[in-house]
Amino acid sequence: MGTKRRKRRTTLPNNNPTKDRTAKDNEGTDSIDGGETVKDTTTTTPSSTTTPNGSDLFMPLATYHCAWRGNGTPEAMVKLCCIPCAYKIGCFDVALDKEFTRRVPNARPESCPRIMSLDTSKSNDSTKTGIDRTTRDKDDSLPREPALFQGDGRCLGYRAGLNVLTVGDGDFSFTLALARLLAAQNDGDKKSRIIATSYESKESLERVYPTTFESTLRELNQITSNDESNVEVQIHFQVDATQLSTYNILQPQSFDRIVWNFPCSAVSDGRDGQNSEMEENKTLVANFVKEAAPLLTKSGQIHMNHKTKPPFDQWKIEEVAMRRIAQDVDSDGTLGYLGRVVWDRALFPPHVPRKARHCKSFSTHDARTYVFAEGHKSGSPRSLADANDSGIHIQEIDFADDAEDLIKTMGVDLANTTLVPVTTERILKLRGRLLNHAELQEHVSRAQTGSNSNGKRKRKRAR
Repeated sequence: MGTKRRKRRTTLPNNNPTKDRTAKDNEGTDSIDGGETVKDTTTTTPSSTTTPNGSDLFMPLATYHCAWRGNGTPEAMVKLCCIPCAYKIGCFDVALDKEFTRRVPNARPESCPRIMSLDTSKSNDSTKTGIDRTTRDKDDSLPREPALFQGDGRCLGYRAGLNVLTVGDGDFSFTLALARLLAAQNDGDKKSRIIATSYESKESLERVYPTTFESTLRELNQITSNDESNVEVQIHFQVDATQLSTYNILQPQSFDRIVWNFPCSAVSDGRDGQNSEMEENKTLVANFVKEAAPLLTKSGQIHMNHKTKPPFDQWKIEEVAMRRIAQDVDSDGTLGYLGRVVWDRALFPPHVPRKARHCKSFSTHDARTYVFAEGHKSGSPRSLADANDSGIHIQEIDFADDAEDLIKTMGVDLANTTLVPVTTERILKLRGRLLNHAELQEHVSRAQTGSNSNGKRKRKRAR
């Protein structure tokens, strides 16, 4: 008589930004965005998406492809899934999904095959590197690893000819990533401009980032001086993101993108964004949005990257930002919240997020890019799919088919601009795939262990 198996239950992210999670001070818990309980199965797929309609969360096609296929080589069967990318999408919670996180623990982002494939240390000629990569993408006659779709920042609408303002960029590695990307997209006609700013002085940044700061500035200067790049980069120090209207260097310019990655009030020991600074950080975000909105073009966007596990989920970035705009009597009310995108640092090499006033990096597997755009009046329907002149392509896609064939059909250029909605169904499929591969890996490991044990016994008998 067989034993009846009990169905386990797991908690997956709820992609509805309006549903509050229980506020707890769980600083050591890798959780995100709230939770929705669904049945756990590794062999079946829900017949319909269980995510609430109108979800605001999207993921880059390259991130989804990497999570689903990883290195994609048949001889590495048990390593097909990229675990860091899977955690970016599913944000599998240690506390709420113990069995899964035990069998498939998260891995360091450097183990992502796309990050491993990037070798930026061999050459500082970023413009040439970018142009070569673009040529490789466009020319199908050149050799390319078919299973490794790198992707880049075009999925967030970055393209040649944009005017971009970055604030609070730390060691300016994100600015460097943008400069490389825009140089790679140069078609000779459209000049790209980046104004990169830091709240700190140059001397402070040299002290905090001694191994990267000078080389980054040198490469940015090389890109600007290279006529083939068609990218102009300006660097400014001691710029307060909450007082942008007071700086002559930003007047009377307008920007297609204004970007602040992981905004937070700085503390001396690199420990930031905790509950004790929450209200201060909410005010920081609100004042930044108020100052940035008037500097946008008619179709411009504000991008803010932010972590979403406790206590960061309690900041409620989109609510704080829009409340501040509504309170501003001088605002025309056309700035709207469009949605969130899974943050993937592999799309922006050589950027590494680092703590405020500290050279240490930090985990970003739960990070999201919050997107706000001009031309979307408060209260009107709005989403990333409707953004004016966004350069973003939203695609419903199912990786039950061959991922490489789908990308080949779309073409690399279109695939690089593509976002895919995050749904509970997709997370369940990805979770099941990871568990299946974990089971296969465990089977191979047991077989190897048994083989080694048999070999030892044979050698003992031989003696």
